[in-house]
Amino acid sequence: ALPKNQRGAVGAASARYAVHRYFMQRHGWQIQGLAPQGESWSSSSPALALEDRVPGEFLSVFEERVGAHGLDLNELAVLAATLENMIHGEAVGRLEAIYRVLGRAPEDSIGHDEAAGILDTYMQAYVVGYNISTLTREQVGTLNRKISEIFPPWPQLKDFLREAQREAAPGLSRLAFADVARIAETVSERYG
Repeated sequence: ALPKNQRGAVGAASARYAVHRYFMQRHGWQIQGLAPQGESWSSSSPALALEDRVPGEFLSVFEERVGAHGLDLNELAVLAATLENMIHGEAVGRLEAIYRVLGRAPEDSIGHDEAAGILDTYMQAYVVGYNISTLTREQVGTLNRKISEIFPPWPQLKDFLREAQREAAPGLSRLAFADVARIAETVSERYG
């Protein structure tokens, strides 16, 4: 039970807490702009998690709404669903960027080994914090070769990726982009 105002809505700090807790429980995700600051929950708007993803005018209207009225349960659900959809869209965008860097189109059907290489690159860029769309094919090759030096737990993560690939795309000899995206989503759900 979260503290509510006279309208039955929660304030900014409670909304941040609720949405943060939802993502931690459902996905194991810490979302920048939602996590606690220090030992306490900031009273800043949970809309800060949207800051780099939506137009400033939208953010201003949303923050004004939260500040003046708070968010009811339905509005909290809409915020969480919006963030989840945006995160999924960003992940698909990163996957498309990897396809482009590696000379593939999302329309291409690929084999298991090539899908494994794409997923490896996806996770390597994720764990080291690289923006894949700024890398060249040569830089991706260097990352693939040096990942164990850069990120020592890579062999265990690679085993985890293969297991996720077997579970999310069993029996497929060729994989469409949607299949690879589903594997990446499965990995995100489990890895956090």
